[in-house]
Amino acid sequence: MYSSLADLEKRLDPRHLVAMADDDNDGVADEGVINQAIADADAEIDSYVRSRYRVPFAPVPQIVQALSAILAINNLFARRRETASPEHQRRYEQAIALLQGIAQSRLDLGDASEALEHDLPSSTTLNTDRLFRKDTLKEF
Repeated sequence: MYSSLADLEKRLDPRHLVAMADDDNDGVADEGVINQAIADADAEIDSYVRSRYRVPFAPVPQIVQALSAILAINNLFARRRETASPEHQRRYEQAIALLQGIAQSRLDLGDASEALEHDLPSSTTLNTDRLFRKDTLKEF
């Protein structure tokens, strides 16, 4: 897993975390609930970045760890059908925008992760090889 309960507790009041993940009402966040929220977050991260990086990450880049925690918290809010605070909603939207940027090659995870090398063929056609140019179509 890319993040842990401790990572979630850094970003959300532990009492609120317990309220969202304590299904057996023992006053402690249920490990299974937390792990599922993190696993779902990690799967979402992987779905965005798998075209550019080898996943799962090992070691986990710090930004991926933070994104996992932010997405997991959002999953916990959604699980209880609670509206996230404006701050948590903003963090979630920024996390998704960051993942989209990584997926579209606008942003990079840096040296902390192994990028995939794509063996795509290069083009053999040059701009000068065009059959239909302005000068050849003048008469039509």
